[in-house]
Amino acid sequence: MPPIISFIGRKPSDTTMVASQVVSHLSERGYSIAVIKSVGDNTIISNQSETDIVTCQQTGSRAVSLLGQNQMIIRVKKGGLELTPLAYRFFSDVDIVIAEGFEDDSRIAKIEVSRAGRDLLRNQVKRVIGVVSDHQVAGDSVFRLGNTKKVACFIENRLLLKPKPEQTVLFINGKKIALNGFIQRFLAGAVLGLVATLKTKEDAKNIELCVRIPTDKYADVPPMLVSSDEPLPGFADAVRS
Repeated sequence: MPPIISFIGRKPSDTTMVASQVVSHLSERGYSIAVIKSVGDNTIISNQSETDIVTCQQTGSRAVSLLGQNQMIIRVKKGGLELTPLAYRFFSDVDIVIAEGFEDDSRIAKIEVSRAGRDLLRNQVKRVIGVVSDHQVAGDSVFRLGNTKKVACFIENRLLLKPKPEQTVLFINGKKIALNGFIQRFLAGAVLGLVATLKTKEDAKNIELCVRIPTDKYADVPPMLVSSDEPLPGFADAVRS
Protein backbone atom coordinates (compact mmCIF):
# COMPACT_ATOMS: atom_id res chain seq x y z
CA MET A 1 0.00 0.00 0.00
CA PRO A 2 1.35 3.48 -0.79
CA PRO A 3 2.82 5.66 1.95
CA ILE A 4 1.05 8.96 2.62
CA ILE A 5 2.60 12.30 3.56
CA SER A 6 0.81 15.62 3.90
CA PHE A 7 2.04 19.21 3.59
CA ILE A 8 0.56 21.56 6.15
CA GLY A 9 1.01 25.21 7.11
CA ARG A 10 -0.65 28.35 8.37
CA LYS A 11 -2.16 30.39 5.54
CA PRO A 12 -0.66 31.88 3.52
CA SER A 13 2.40 29.64 3.56
CA ASP A 14 2.74 28.35 -0.04
CA THR A 15 2.05 24.73 0.87
CA THR A 16 0.57 24.12 -2.59
CA MET A 17 3.69 25.49 -4.31
CA VAL A 18 6.05 23.39 -2.18
CA ALA A 19 3.95 20.24 -2.55
CA SER A 20 3.70 20.74 -6.32
CA GLN A 21 7.46 21.13 -6.69
CA VAL A 22 8.08 18.01 -4.60
CA VAL A 23 5.60 16.08 -6.77
CA SER A 24 7.49 17.28 -9.86
CA HIS A 25 10.87 16.17 -8.46
CA LEU A 26 9.57 12.74 -7.46
CA SER A 27 7.86 12.31 -10.84
CA GLU A 28 11.15 13.04 -12.58
CA ARG A 29 12.68 10.19 -10.57
CA GLY A 30 10.10 7.79 -11.96
CA TYR A 31 7.65 7.56 -9.07
CA SER A 32 3.91 7.45 -9.67
CA ILE A 33 2.09 9.90 -7.42
CA ALA A 34 -1.47 10.76 -6.43
CA VAL A 35 -2.39 14.09 -4.84
CA ILE A 36 -5.23 14.68 -2.39
CA LYS A 37 -5.91 18.26 -1.31
CA SER A 38 -8.20 19.21 1.55
CA VAL A 39 -10.15 22.42 0.88
CA GLY A 40 -12.55 24.29 3.12
CA ASP A 41 -14.96 25.23 0.35
CA ASN A 42 -17.80 22.76 -0.18
CA THR A 43 -18.36 23.89 -3.79
CA ILE A 44 -15.52 22.32 -5.76
CA ILE A 45 -15.89 23.40 -9.38
CA SER A 46 -14.55 21.25 -12.22
CA ASN A 47 -13.61 22.49 -15.67
CA GLN A 48 -15.92 19.88 -17.16
CA SER A 49 -19.72 20.20 -17.15
CA GLU A 50 -20.56 21.23 -13.60
CA THR A 51 -24.25 21.25 -14.53
CA ASP A 52 -24.15 17.54 -15.38
CA ILE A 53 -22.51 16.67 -12.05
CA VAL A 54 -24.94 18.74 -9.98
CA THR A 55 -27.95 17.34 -11.88
CA CYS A 56 -26.85 13.75 -11.23
CA GLN A 57 -26.16 14.38 -7.55
CA GLN A 58 -29.51 16.08 -7.07
CA THR A 59 -31.21 12.87 -8.20
CA GLY A 60 -29.66 11.10 -5.22
CA SER A 61 -26.50 9.69 -6.80
CA ARG A 62 -23.72 9.19 -4.27
CA ALA A 63 -20.93 9.30 -6.86
CA VAL A 64 -20.69 10.89 -10.32
CA SER A 65 -17.94 10.31 -12.88
CA LEU A 66 -17.22 12.16 -16.12
CA LEU A 67 -15.00 10.27 -18.55
CA GLY A 68 -13.10 11.99 -21.36
CA GLN A 69 -10.46 10.76 -23.78
CA ASN A 70 -7.53 11.72 -21.57
CA GLN A 71 -8.97 12.17 -18.09
CA MET A 72 -11.67 11.13 -15.67
CA ILE A 73 -13.32 13.28 -13.00
CA ILE A 74 -14.98 11.59 -10.03
CA ARG A 75 -17.01 13.41 -7.44
CA VAL A 76 -18.02 11.36 -4.42
CA LYS A 77 -19.97 12.50 -1.40
CA LYS A 78 -17.36 12.33 1.33
CA GLY A 79 -19.53 10.70 3.95
CA GLY A 80 -16.91 10.84 6.68
CA LEU A 81 -14.27 8.98 4.68
CA GLU A 82 -10.85 9.73 6.17
CA LEU A 83 -7.60 10.29 4.29
CA THR A 84 -6.09 6.81 4.71
CA PRO A 85 -9.07 4.75 3.42
CA LEU A 86 -9.66 7.39 0.74
CA ALA A 87 -6.07 7.03 -0.52
CA TYR A 88 -6.14 3.23 -0.41
CA ARG A 89 -9.53 2.99 -2.08
CA PHE A 90 -8.76 5.19 -5.07
CA PHE A 91 -4.96 5.26 -5.32
CA SER A 92 -3.67 1.88 -4.16
CA ASP A 93 -1.64 1.44 -7.37
CA VAL A 94 0.64 4.50 -6.97
CA ASP A 95 4.02 4.69 -5.23
CA ILE A 96 3.09 7.51 -2.86
CA VAL A 97 0.17 9.78 -1.99
CA ILE A 98 1.01 13.46 -1.45
CA ALA A 99 -1.67 15.29 0.50
CA GLU A 100 -2.22 18.90 1.50
CA GLY A 101 -3.96 19.72 4.75
CA PHE A 102 -5.37 17.06 7.12
CA GLU A 103 -3.55 18.56 10.12
CA ASP A 104 -5.81 16.72 12.56
CA ASP A 105 -5.05 13.24 11.22
CA SER A 106 -2.60 11.93 13.81
CA ARG A 107 -1.70 8.84 11.78
CA ILE A 108 -0.29 10.67 8.76
CA ALA A 109 3.30 11.91 8.47
CA LYS A 110 3.45 15.64 7.75
CA ILE A 111 5.85 18.31 6.54
CA GLU A 112 5.12 21.84 7.70
CA VAL A 113 5.69 24.86 5.46
CA SER A 114 6.43 27.83 7.72
CA ARG A 115 6.79 31.54 7.06
CA ALA A 116 8.56 34.05 9.29
CA GLY A 117 6.37 35.62 11.95
CA ARG A 118 4.00 32.65 12.28
CA ASP A 119 3.90 30.10 15.07
CA LEU A 120 4.91 26.58 14.14
CA LEU A 121 2.13 24.03 13.85
CA ARG A 122 4.50 21.22 14.80
CA ASN A 123 4.09 22.23 18.45
CA GLN A 124 0.36 21.46 18.19
CA VAL A 125 0.12 18.78 15.49
CA LYS A 126 1.26 15.17 15.72
CA ARG A 127 3.71 13.44 13.37
CA VAL A 128 5.38 16.50 11.83
CA ILE A 129 8.61 14.94 10.52
CA GLY A 130 10.06 17.98 8.73
CA VAL A 131 9.82 21.73 8.27
CA VAL A 132 10.27 23.84 5.13
CA SER A 133 10.91 27.46 6.09
CA ASP A 134 12.09 30.88 4.90
CA HIS A 135 13.61 31.57 8.33
CA GLN A 136 15.79 29.80 10.85
CA VAL A 137 14.05 26.97 12.67
CA ALA A 138 15.64 24.79 15.34
CA GLY A 139 15.59 21.02 15.06
CA ASP A 140 16.32 18.25 12.59
CA SER A 141 14.95 17.85 9.06
CA VAL A 142 14.62 21.59 8.40
CA PHE A 143 14.83 22.70 4.75
CA ARG A 144 15.10 26.07 3.02
CA LEU A 145 11.94 27.16 1.22
CA GLY A 146 13.64 27.28 -2.17
CA ASN A 147 15.28 23.86 -1.93
CA THR A 148 12.42 21.47 -2.59
CA LYS A 149 14.79 18.94 -4.20
CA LYS A 150 16.16 18.19 -0.74
CA VAL A 151 12.61 17.79 0.54
CA ALA A 152 11.95 15.27 -2.25
CA CYS A 153 15.15 13.39 -1.32
CA PHE A 154 14.06 13.35 2.32
CA ILE A 155 10.68 11.87 1.42
CA GLU A 156 12.28 9.35 -0.91
CA ASN A 157 14.72 8.13 1.75
CA ARG A 158 12.17 8.18 4.54
CA LEU A 159 9.17 6.62 2.80
CA LEU A 160 10.02 5.19 -0.62
CA LEU A 161 13.36 3.40 -0.31
CA LYS A 162 12.61 1.53 2.89
CA PRO A 163 10.88 -1.87 2.72
CA LYS A 164 7.12 -1.45 2.96
CA PRO A 165 5.98 -3.21 6.15
CA GLU A 166 2.31 -3.55 5.14
CA GLN A 167 1.60 -6.29 2.62
CA THR A 168 -2.11 -6.47 3.30
CA VAL A 169 -4.51 -3.73 4.43
CA LEU A 170 -7.99 -4.43 5.78
CA PHE A 171 -10.82 -1.90 5.99
CA ILE A 172 -14.14 -2.67 7.64
CA ASN A 173 -16.87 -0.08 6.98
CA GLY A 174 -14.18 2.41 5.93
CA LYS A 175 -12.06 2.00 9.07
CA LYS A 176 -8.58 0.54 8.86
CA ILE A 177 -8.07 -2.56 11.01
CA ALA A 178 -4.59 -3.20 12.42
CA LEU A 179 -3.15 -6.54 11.30
CA ASN A 180 0.05 -8.11 12.55
CA GLY A 181 2.59 -9.60 10.16
CA PHE A 182 1.27 -13.16 10.42
CA ILE A 183 -2.30 -12.19 9.55
CA GLN A 184 -1.09 -10.00 6.66
CA ARG A 185 0.89 -12.89 5.18
CA PHE A 186 -1.94 -15.35 5.82
CA LEU A 187 -4.56 -13.24 4.04
CA ALA A 188 -2.22 -12.35 1.17
CA GLY A 189 -1.27 -16.00 0.67
CA ALA A 190 -4.87 -17.20 0.75
CA VAL A 191 -6.08 -14.62 -1.79
CA LEU A 192 -3.02 -15.08 -4.03
CA GLY A 193 -3.56 -18.85 -3.97
CA LEU A 194 -7.16 -18.40 -5.13
CA VAL A 195 -6.14 -15.92 -7.83
CA ALA A 196 -3.50 -18.37 -9.10
CA THR A 197 -6.27 -20.86 -9.92
CA LEU A 198 -8.05 -18.36 -12.18
CA LYS A 199 -7.45 -18.18 -15.90
CA THR A 200 -5.83 -14.78 -16.21
CA LYS A 201 -2.92 -13.70 -18.37
CA GLU A 202 -1.82 -10.92 -16.03
CA ASP A 203 0.75 -11.37 -13.30
CA ALA A 204 -0.78 -10.32 -9.98
CA LYS A 205 1.07 -7.36 -8.46
CA ASN A 206 -1.73 -5.59 -6.63
CA ILE A 207 -4.97 -7.37 -5.70
CA GLU A 208 -8.07 -5.53 -4.49
CA LEU A 209 -10.85 -7.58 -2.92
CA CYS A 210 -14.16 -6.10 -1.77
CA VAL A 211 -16.59 -8.26 0.22
CA ARG A 212 -20.12 -6.91 0.63
CA ILE A 213 -21.99 -8.64 3.44
CA PRO A 214 -25.74 -9.17 2.76
CA THR A 215 -28.33 -8.17 5.36
CA ASP A 216 -28.62 -11.82 6.30
CA LYS A 217 -24.86 -12.22 6.47
CA TYR A 218 -24.97 -15.98 5.85
CA ALA A 219 -27.61 -15.94 3.12
CA ASP A 220 -25.20 -16.44 0.21
CA VAL A 221 -22.42 -18.25 2.08
CA PRO A 222 -21.97 -22.00 1.42
CA PRO A 223 -22.99 -23.98 4.55
CA MET A 224 -19.55 -25.55 4.96
CA LEU A 225 -18.07 -22.05 5.43
CA VAL A 226 -20.50 -21.03 8.17
CA SER A 227 -19.05 -21.80 11.58
CA SER A 228 -20.60 -21.47 15.00
CA ASP A 229 -20.91 -18.13 16.72
CA GLU A 230 -17.54 -18.70 18.34
CA PRO A 231 -14.60 -17.04 16.49
CA LEU A 232 -11.67 -19.10 15.31
CA PRO A 233 -9.35 -19.80 18.27
CA GLY A 234 -6.74 -17.10 18.54
CA PHE A 235 -7.71 -15.42 15.27
CA ALA A 236 -9.38 -12.33 16.76
CA ASP A 237 -6.51 -11.90 19.20
CA ALA A 238 -4.01 -12.14 16.35
CA VAL A 239 -5.87 -9.46 14.39
CA ARG A 240 -5.88 -7.08 17.35
CA SER A 241 -2.22 -7.62 18.24
